[in-house]
Order: sequence, then C-alpha cells, then structure tokens
Amino acid sequence: MGDWVFTQNELPELGSTIEVAEYIQGDPLPTMSTHYVDHQYIKDIDKNNDPRDMWKYVHRETQPKDPYGIPNVCFSLIEPSDSNWDEAKKDRMSKGYDNSELWNLDVTILKFTLPRLKDFRKCTHTYPADFKTIEEWKEAIDKMIWWIEMYIDGTNGPSPADKKYEEHKVKMEECKNLFFKYFTALWD
Repeated sequence: MGDWVFTQNELPELGSTIEVAEYIQGDPLPTMSTHYVDHQYIKDIDKNNDPRDMWKYVHRETQPKDPYGIPNVCFSLIEPSDSNWDEAKKDRMSKGYDNSELWNLDVTILKFTLPRLKDFRKCTHTYPADFKTIEEWKEAIDKMIWWIEMYIDGTNGPSPADKKYEEHKVKMEECKNLFFKYFTALWD
C-alpha cells in the first residue's frame, strides 16, 4: 500500500470514513480508496525531499484490523511483507478472513470473543438461574476471561516439577468448563 496523505487543513476525525490517496511507487497519480479512520498517528514528512511537502501522513495503530481498518475483526497472521499478502487480502475482502486465521482457529475464535466477553461483563444485568446474584455471575465471567487470556497467551503456568502445577491445571480446567457450560447463557 502506498502513503495515506491529507492536506494539513483536512485531517480526518476519528470514526469518519475518508477518501485516501495511495501513491504507488512509479505511478504519477494516486489511487483513491475509502477507509475508516481509527487511531491516528501523525508526523510531518521531510519537507526538503518530497514534492508533496504540504502533506501530512496518518499512520494506523498496529492491531488486528480488517481491510477497512476496523480493529478486532481481522486476526490474520500474514504480514504485508509476506509473499501471500495479496492473496490473503483478496480472501479477507471476499470471505471476511484469510486462511491464516484457520491455522489456530481455536485462538482466532477466542481473540474475537475476549474483548466482547469483557464488555459483556461490564453491561450484563441478568444472570443464569444457577447463580444467586449478579456478582456471583460476574465472578464466573472473570474466570472465563482469565482462562481465555491464559489460553491465547499460551501460558501453561508452572512447570510440572513446580508444586503449584496441579493447582494451576485444576484452575484452568475449572475456568474452561465454566466457559463451555455457560456459553449459551452469554446473552442479556
């Protein structure tokens, strides 16, 4: 992808969509495309070398994003420098994901679930009949969140030689079982 450039007086606001001029090396004219504006990182370009010295560049935060720049939708493991980038981008545009997300589908699904489960915990005001209070339900959700974070991180906890290994293993199993037991109760 080329540079994303805007006049100094036309910097986009967060949450808006913008037309972006993408300058491809060797092409005298930019290709225009529409993008969603998320977090902005702005820096001045070198005013001595570039004929576009009146422009500023907007750089996006590096977190999982879909081809439109929306965070927490794309979990691709392919980097732009990868030789399969163009094929993966076409897949993301047509299917909504690329095949690299299938390499560890379990982790991909949990990465999608984690921020949503955290927000669900904040806003839920009902709970399954198995619980006596909303606080008890939120404690169960906290355990599910902990398990997902450990699983995504690949943290296996203490080594088998450590005295806390069995305790950690039991806690992981308990929290995983809560997630699967109450999966169909994750609605409000």
